[in-house]
Amino acid sequence: MELMKISLGVLAHNEESGIESTLEDLLKQDLWNSDDHQLELWVVVNGSTDRTADLANKKLAQSTAVAKVIELTRPGKANAWNQFIHDLSPEDTELFFLADADILLPRPDALRLMLEELLSHPAAVAVVDVPVKDLAGNSHQGAASRLSLSASALASAGPPKLCGQLYAARATAMRKIFLPEPLLVEDGFIKAMLVTDAFTQPEDLSRLVRADGVYHIYEAETAPGSIYKHEKRILIGSLCNFILFDRVRQTVETGHQAGPWLREKMEEDPDWFRKLIQETFRKSFIPKGIGTMVWVPFRQWRMTQGRSRIKSLPAMLIRTLLNFLVACGATFDIRKGRFFW
Repeated sequence: MELMKISLGVLAHNEESGIESTLEDLLKQDLWNSDDHQLELWVVVNGSTDRTADLANKKLAQSTAVAKVIELTRPGKANAWNQFIHDLSPEDTELFFLADADILLPRPDALRLMLEELLSHPAAVAVVDVPVKDLAGNSHQGAASRLSLSASALASAGPPKLCGQLYAARATAMRKIFLPEPLLVEDGFIKAMLVTDAFTQPEDLSRLVRADGVYHIYEAETAPGSIYKHEKRILIGSLCNFILFDRVRQTVETGHQAGPWLREKMEEDPDWFRKLIQETFRKSFIPKGIGTMVWVPFRQWRMTQGRSRIKSLPAMLIRTLLNFLVACGATFDIRKGRFFW
């Protein structure tokens, strides 16, 4: 029987503090022992100025896994993603796992369960797990931490959401995607491409599934100032994605394929997307879609039921207020031409 070829990409930029722990958890995954799959690991270090690459090489040298470290001189997650998917990975790769270099995977069967969930849904093209903040294991949580965890649970309600920290997808779907730069919220664009078959079909959320009981742990922002900056970056990135969605849809309607067209545009002019964003934002005093983003926590809260609805009410109210403040700050930055690339 022919083995299924799987490429696991870890995208890393200045992650010397966490890369060894992440690789240790990945190398402990029982998917390495499967007789049905051929798994290889790629650590794509992009523009790092610390010891990320050296520590990754040291860790991989202690393992018998098929793995290698690639160093790119240019920083940027979008560039590293494009390089891994389109240029570095073998042409016969059938499935991709993507992971950030600062997460933990406590379950050694996490990747296998994600793969099994995806294969059990032939119509699905991608699978996700549940991101869990490292605050969840702290028994001495303060009010801010409890609200943060409640907000995280609120965001997890409803259909699966693609988190760029860890996901898997079929190679046929992934290779239709090319990420323009600069892209602040790359997972939002990747999800949109996956659930619309590169904008050739109406959105179909059944193309994205979630593996029950599988999770990864990530470090949460806890300082108010850091949370505000993080949320503002996400909001500005999401608004830029909306601009990109509209442009790609228009292009696909003219008969072009989204991925190749985006690659061609970036090769012709690396500043193409930045110019599009600046031109679009100049046309309106209030950025399109920013009001809708403010009410996202409320819409998520409406999808909860029973005790969860009561328990998550304070988080919903605070998140809505935070979104309002973030929206004001994002609007100001956009009007000043500050996009935090």
